[in-house]
Amino acid sequence: MAAFAIIAASASVSQAADQTSGAFDVSIGKACWVEGYTNTGATWTVTIKNGDATAVVLEGTGENFAQMPVTQGSARFDVSGEVVGTFQATYGGNAMNARVKFSNGLIPSDSGDPAVFHAIVGGEDGGDDDWQDMILNVTCLNHAG
Repeated sequence: MAAFAIIAASASVSQAADQTSGAFDVSIGKACWVEGYTNTGATWTVTIKNGDATAVVLEGTGENFAQMPVTQGSARFDVSGEVVGTFQATYGGNAMNARVKFSNGLIPSDSGDPAVFHAIVGGEDGGDDDWQDMILNVTCLNHAG
């Protein structure tokens, strides 16, 4: 298991489209929360791995940004290894061309230290390229207390 450095204040990464999985740049020992929403008739499944273990699985469908319920694990977890998300979409039992874009950011404390890491993932499962068929929010605190 690789050790992870605390996120530098300049850390900000956007991954290209056509990803079906990706890593979140968070430090070991930090507390994280995950929430997801759908805006489509497809069923989205989001699996977040924390090291070798599955931390949380969200699965849902629905228009108007219906919240995706947790079907396995917990929406809150402490980071113990590399945090990786995998994304799938199906419609009527058939796999769709699900792909996601990541936008990672950092909210610094008053002292300039990284205080909150956040990532928004936009998902696309069809041909309209609006990147809002699935929205995933990952928030991690860099300071306990």
